[in-house]
Formats: sequence, structure tokens, C-alpha cells
Amino acid sequence: MEDYLPGKEIAIDALIHEGEVHVLAIFDKPDSLCGPYFPETIYLTLSGETDPSLCELKLVLANAVAALGLTKGSVHAEFRISSAGVYVIEIAARSVGGQCGSCLRFDNGKPLEQIILEFHLGETDPPYILDERSFGIMMLPVASSGVLQNIGGLDSARSVENIEAINITIPLGQSVQALPEGRRYLGFIFASSPKVEKTEAALRKAYGTLEVEIV
Repeated sequence: MEDYLPGKEIAIDALIHEGEVHVLAIFDKPDSLCGPYFPETIYLTLSGETDPSLCELKLVLANAVAALGLTKGSVHAEFRISSAGVYVIEIAARSVGGQCGSCLRFDNGKPLEQIILEFHLGETDPPYILDERSFGIMMLPVASSGVLQNIGGLDSARSVENIEAINITIPLGQSVQALPEGRRYLGFIFASSPKVEKTEAALRKAYGTLEVEIV
């Protein structure tokens, strides 16, 4: 009945206006996401304007949105791209979840939430242009189940070049669960730079300085 679907994962945030899909951001997931379960960790924005596979991906998204009958509003979609083609994992009538969208900036500084509100209030219409920096976010995984005692190295991590912020969202002393039962991340690391490689490197370096104590 089911087979494991291999391939690279890509996510897209978009707005539908008058039945047409306007892509806001394309996210690469550079870590290997192999089943049966795995934590999602790093999202990196890509331009994708000249990549043939991403052009195909946008077409698949537009066809899927039309098939679902969505005509207005936010869309977050997840895909796997393999040698066999582009496969839809999820299409949701919402923007990207959690704090992930807060790393994005449009039209010279506007955050994603402002773009969505202006659109629904009728103040502005697409297209909205993603700023020409690479934006990235790392969701901090829960490595083991237990009680979160401490997260050390935060000051050093925050001082890493191109890191914009680190938000810890689970209080110390609270119980945490690892996958597959776990449903929460420890927090989020945000970065941006002129190049996607530098953004990814900053996220990994900052994460490497953290010392998470779970007992």
C-alpha cells in the first residue's frame, strides 16, 4: 500500500491571488531527511529562478492548488524531488508554521506576517519580492527524552557572524520528548547573509557551540 519516498525535500510559501499562485519563498532543506521519522532542522531560502527542477516544482504547485480548489490566501507546500519527478508531500492553506516565517523579509524589510495582513486587508497585491539576502532558520531538535536542565553556550552562539537571533522556546526544568513521540523543538536559530552557503555555515556553527543538558 505504501512505499518510502526518497529524494530531496523542498518547501514553498506562496499567496493565491485571483486564482494565480505567487511564490513568496522557496526553502531548501540541506540535511538528509531519511525515514521512518526524522527532525526537520535547517530551512534556507533559494532563488530558484534559473533551476529547471524548481520551475517544474512551481508548476506542480499551481496544478495542485487548482485541483484543491484554493483561490485566495496563504499556501505552504512540501515536496520531494527525485530522479522520478516531483512529488507533493503536503499542501496546507496557511503560511509556514512556528517561527520559521519570521526570518523572511520582503519589499525592503517587511516581514512575512505584514505581507499576509496587507494582502488580506486589500492594501497591497502580489507580487511581493523577497529581499536579496539568504535567510535561514534552524529548528533545534530534542536529542533525547528527559528534563531540560540547561542550554550552555548561548552567548557564543549569538555572537557567530551572520546570526540574527536565537530563541529558546522550552523553559528550563520542563520535560521534553525526542522523536517519534516528541512534537516540539527546543528553539530556533535565525541567520542571514549575502550567500546561502554563509547562512548555512552560520547556523551550523552556532548550533555546534550549544551545550544542551537533558537528564
